[in-house]
Amino acid sequence: MPQESRKIELQDSDLEGVLWGVDFLRNVREGKPVLLKERVLVVGGGNVAVDVALTALRTGAKEVTMACLETREQMPASAGEIEQALKEGVKLMPAWGPHRILGDGKKVSGVELVQCTSVFDEQGAFCPAFGELEETVAADQVILAIGQAADLSAITGNEKIRCERGLVVVDPQSQQTNLAWVFAGGDVSKGPGAVIEAIAASRKAAAAMDRFLGGDGLIEETLTEKIDIASYTGKRDKGFADIVRSQSPELAVEERLKGFNEVEGCLSDEQAKQEAQRCLQCDFEFKMIREKREFK
Repeated sequence: MPQESRKIELQDSDLEGVLWGVDFLRNVREGKPVLLKERVLVVGGGNVAVDVALTALRTGAKEVTMACLETREQMPASAGEIEQALKEGVKLMPAWGPHRILGDGKKVSGVELVQCTSVFDEQGAFCPAFGELEETVAADQVILAIGQAADLSAITGNEKIRCERGLVVVDPQSQQTNLAWVFAGGDVSKGPGAVIEAIAASRKAAAAMDRFLGGDGLIEETLTEKIDIASYTGKRDKGFADIVRSQSPELAVEERLKGFNEVEGCLSDEQAKQEAQRCLQCDFEFKMIREKREFK
């Protein structure tokens, strides 16, 4: 099922100039005319929010600010994504949440933010708490990018398929819904997660489907041939632990903002060979060498 922006109730979110993250990204991806105003505030701290912020810079915005409930250390966006956003000029405002959108009744003029003192309660559940500090950020446009959810509109009104909190309810052992011949998995049943989790759910569902149809539930799979490791000694070239990781070439910041060209390039053939020769646990060997030196 397609994804849609996760919605929140926010005063004046229906003003002209307020967009939703996934919808905005989809419109850009589909080539629809999207031209942002100069000052854009993105609300959210995940990878979707970072994608929105970087895309905004490429579609007309001159100044982009990201405000999120989490502290910098708590932000769910990957560290590399955050670093790229900072490098391209995105301003971060961690530990701030939206209180209300400001405007003249038609157009956006800014957002009133309130300081977030904690995001989770003692049990680790999402339960943001706010302090008394407030700050107003001037903005011509607001993009709410607090996450994404499965679009269940295709089954809305179908009372036979049980849904709770925007997710299809399934048996965790079989991925089977309460409708015996319908199985579900991935984002639609568990929410956004890793691809490998969706693959695992699909395999579980496939086995359950086979049993439902009268089979034994065994899924045949072809494994890759095992390589000969009998001759492997673990010996490495002297100094391998000191080899510095090769860095992929990156597009200059001023060039990135001109469009959607790939930011990170590929390693050269020589760099790729060098990377392949680096041990995945070279820190262990380096530690052993250092300890031997200290022991002597």
